[in-house]
Amino acid sequence: MKKNVIYLVFFFLLLGCVSSRPEKDVAIHDLQYDLSRYIKDYYCIYLKYPTVNELCDFCWDIVNSANECRFRTYCEYQNEERLNINGTGAEYLLSFLKENHDNILFQKEGQILVILWQSKLLQTVHLNYCDLINESYNRWNFFSFFDSLGNYKRIDNDEEDFIAMRKKVKQKYQSVDNGQGEILKPYLIRYDRNSKYAFLCPQDSEIASKPYLKDFEILLDSFLLKKKMQMIQFVSFIPPFDSEHKDF
Repeated sequence: MKKNVIYLVFFFLLLGCVSSRPEKDVAIHDLQYDLSRYIKDYYCIYLKYPTVNELCDFCWDIVNSANECRFRTYCEYQNEERLNINGTGAEYLLSFLKENHDNILFQKEGQILVILWQSKLLQTVHLNYCDLINESYNRWNFFSFFDSLGNYKRIDNDEEDFIAMRKKVKQKYQSVDNGQGEILKPYLIRYDRNSKYAFLCPQDSEIASKPYLKDFEILLDSFLLKKKMQMIQFVSFIPPFDSEHKDF
């Protein structure tokens, strides 16, 4: 409720109805924070910036999924008693985007997303997935499932199942440290049941021939089939191709 009020304050500020500087700073900061947060979440899944419509649909999917997808439309959701709705945090941005769709604009300029409000700069967002995967707190943001049409799907307990499966392969190929002080690097990977591995960053087509990745491929196929998904995206550490180290 508090954030909703702050968003309303921001809206009136933009209309010139409120002049309090502290309230203006808080309102703008809250909106910028939510925009940055959910744009980043979208980017980590789809590896591209969203349009306003795509971000709106993304927030709606979060909100409706948290409520077991029982709302057929946003209007139906709006008419529901607040006490009967599970909150996510995305509903505030969703409401703002729905109500102010014609006033906000996303423009991509190179690797930067420029966000305009009534033709005036509100903020910029600069994301690069090759940089993001190097930060440990970002890596699980990339973990995603996609159906045969390329649509992102939310699945319960997906991370736990994946970790258990990867651990099974890791234990098979675990070896004693070779003493060379090798530093493993993270890879952003997409695995499709048809086209198999795609190493997005860093790009390395040869690494897919490693024996443990071949074994992992078998488990991934079964894993995706069980969940009725076509593709999975994840970040994993893989040693250099010419190394004898087998840790995964």
